[in-house]
Amino acid sequence: MSKLAVQNEVNHHQLAIIPVKGLDFKRQFCMTYHKNKYITPVMEQFMALCRRFDD
Repeated sequence: MSKLAVQNEVNHHQLAIIPVKGLDFKRQFCMTYHKNKYITPVMEQFMALCRRFDD
């Protein structure tokens, strides 16, 4: 489960994050867009934000 999805509950001590040695969960996300369509400045900012989270 994503830390971001449960961050509020963790902050309010309703859930706890327990690290488990040897387990490293990763997910892959893909970004798709039409190559012939205009990319708005807002779209470009969102794409840049997503790229910052790329490991």
